[in-house]
Amino acid sequence: MRKLVLGKNWYHAIRVNPKFRQDSSMPEKRLSALYNALLYNPNTKGSCCVGLYLNQCGVPNTVLANNGTALALNYSAIPEEAKWLIEITSFKENSEDARTLYGANDGVRCDFSILTPEKFKAKQREIIRAVFAKHNVEVIFEDEQQAA
Repeated sequence: MRKLVLGKNWYHAIRVNPKFRQDSSMPEKRLSALYNALLYNPNTKGSCCVGLYLNQCGVPNTVLANNGTALALNYSAIPEEAKWLIEITSFKENSEDARTLYGANDGVRCDFSILTPEKFKAKQREIIRAVFAKHNVEVIFEDEQQAA
């Protein structure tokens, strides 16, 4: 089983503003939030959980840079063990598991906007752990290890 450590360079939502999720008239805030959750953001040196996973699988940050999802990458650049992120039918799209990870990481597409920040954090981590576990990846949150 592969181990994925999410630590100080993991960029993710820390809480959700329900209005932010429903109000498409706030594109500047939406773009700002998404910009920090790229596969790899060269300005902040941060990555979303999928970006950290792909990097650990051997995809260099130079390839991940400024891309929002694995779908934006050349399919041949994605290692075999990470191909589950892309679903190929009559065209390529993000798999359901990948969409779930992006949504949990960014605090969107998840119905937990009414939770407290602590409950949000727990739910977010529960979702991320469960999806990666389906693909034989154990997620370790660095701050949980330090607290133990």
